[in-house]
Amino acid sequence: ATPENPILNFTDSHIIKYFTGTILKCKNNPENADLISLANFYKIISALTPKTLNSFSEYRKYSDLALEYISQNYLNPNLTIQSVSTHLNISSPYLTRILKKETGMSFSEHLIRIRIKAADSIINNNPQASVTEIATQVGFFDPYYFSKVFKKYNNITPSALIKELRQKKAFEAHKDE
Repeated sequence: ATPENPILNFTDSHIIKYFTGTILKCKNNPENADLISLANFYKIISALTPKTLNSFSEYRKYSDLALEYISQNYLNPNLTIQSVSTHLNISSPYLTRILKKETGMSFSEHLIRIRIKAADSIINNNPQASVTEIATQVGFFDPYYFSKVFKKYNNITPSALIKELRQKKAFEAHKDE
């Protein structure tokens, strides 16, 4: 269960059956039925709450740890969901579900966004760098794939952005003369 999807799959169904059975038996004792029903309803909620809160906090914890690890290791071109999940000592499918549930994005989307942000920074700070150098510096094996992804996120290729920045820098240098 999540705040967006509050449906629970509760595995300890015998607890729920016991309390709901007690609530249903209240029909036989109408004097205290409201009070007994309400008390048992609270017992049901109490039985569910710790499990729900633990899963929410566990999801958040693993999501935060995974994002921190990705941010610290994005330069590694061999960084994978498997390497992150191994580092966190959880399974890859579990980490995949957690990231998607907590952030709405997949592992790959997070990794690419971090790498593209780093590439933007490199280009803006050093427009003399080549696309191949930048791709390598931010963890991409293939400069062509890097260019394709960069364009998808920035609506401009890295080489076109580099060219723009170089022209701007040249214009400002010429203007100052």
